Amino acid sequence: MGTPPQSRAYAKREREELKISLKKFQCLKCGSCCKASHISLLPHELTILKRLAEKLRTRLEVGFDYTVYDKRSNSRIVLTYYMMLNDDNTCPFLTDDNLCSIHYIYKPLVCRAFPYVPSEVRYFYNPYTKTVFHKTEFAISYACPVIRRNKALFMSEDESSKKRSAIFLSEQLKAAREFEEQRTRYVQALSYLWKIGLVDLEFKSQRNGPVVNAYTFIRQFIPYFVFRKL
Repeated sequence: MGTPPQSRAYAKREREELKISLKKFQCLKCGSCCKASHISLLPHELTILKRLAEKLRTRLEVGFDYTVYDKRSNSRIVLTYYMMLNDDNTCPFLTDDNLCSIHYIYKPLVCRAFPYVPSEVRYFYNPYTKTVFHKTEFAISYACPVIRRNKALFMSEDESSKKRSAIFLSEQLKAAREFEEQRTRYVQALSYLWKIGLVDLEFKSQRNGPVVNAYTFIRQFIPYFVFRKL
């Protein structure tokens, strides 16, 4: 008596998943991630990219997402920026052969973490304890053809599948953790400044004070607030 078709299909799927789990993510250099959407940046990353854009004579346009208002300085402190795509929907640093021109100089954390990317970032504050904190939700982007090709690995919610996907995306998960650690440093620094009375933060304000980069703003009070890439 032969093996039932269902059992053979299941065994084949197990072999395929095992084969995938023993590998690690390999970028195809297709450029899909460099054309998917605007690129999220932490404040110090914007400082780095502005320098690189000037050096490479690259036009760089940015916007900002999250701000907190400081009543003492009458300014809006930007916690997250985003680098806009060019008119042809490509990253300003993408070359004609789909390579990143700053890959070996400074690649933004969100790019290093791709396809494991923030799907939602929320900032919170407690005016009684003068504390700022955040929560980030991450998701795997199916804009990446490598993920679509290996989607069976990410479809299941069981523990073994999660472990295999963690191995497959180990470098991307490492970058995502660094991304969150650095974001945490910003909210911790602002909380400290708030508690010692150097700032008076307000998150729900609609006031239109001047916009300031959080990295530059914090370093006025904490000169040792630096990141190793700077």
